[in-house]
Parts: sequence; C-alpha cells; structure tokens
Amino acid sequence: MAYEIGSRVVRVRLRNTEFDGADARAESTSVEEYFAIRGKGDQVLIDAFGEHLLDWTLTLNGEPLPATVESLQMVDSSLALSLAIGWLEGITKVSKDIPISQAALANLGLADDAEPVGNGAVQMGAL
Repeated sequence: MAYEIGSRVVRVRLRNTEFDGADARAESTSVEEYFAIRGKGDQVLIDAFGEHLLDWTLTLNGEPLPATVESLQMVDSSLALSLAIGWLEGITKVSKDIPISQAALANLGLADDAEPVGNGAVQMGAL
C-alpha cells in the first residue's frame, strides 16, 4: 500500500470567539514552504494563508466575500490572523491514528494543541 502525496486541505473553524461562524478551507504546504513561513512574522503568515485559501464563510454587507488574497487584506486584522494561525496549526497536525508517545508530542510542541477534527481540520477556540 502507498500514500499518494498531494495537497491536503485544512479546515479552520473559529468557534466560541468573537468570530464565531468564520470558517475557511486552505491547502496545506510542503515542508520547505512551511519552514519559509514559520517564524517570519504575521505578514508572511497571512500572505501564505491567502495564497492557499480555497474558500470561506465571510460576508460583507450580506454578500459573500471572495476568498482571495485581496479580500483577506480587507478583513479585520484579528480575524485574518486568527484564520492564518488556525491554518498554520492545522498543517502541522499529527494524525491520531499514528502511534506516538505524549513525550514525543511534547518535544514537537504539539502536546497541548487543539484536537484535530476530521481531515486535518482544527477546531479553534479563543486565541
């Protein structure tokens, strides 16, 4: 059996926050791109999220807001950052089906992360 490598889709759901109901789906990244994003600052993170954004539930004046980099630049900065951070956390999730010790998770900095929901999705609480 083999695993076909392809773009995994991460779903971010902002729940129990002031952004309750904001959902987004975005493609994952390669390891190389992940390292290029990690620790480079908010602008690099938000730009990368926008480039991988597939769709979202955001509206403006009752009309759906297109899921584009340009639209992302228009939204509240806290909302954009919350979605981007949720996406970054989602692309680094380890499947619960893979046996891994709590010590190993702690070493990876994942022991206290939000639980994965579905296919790489992240149920985000208050950030």
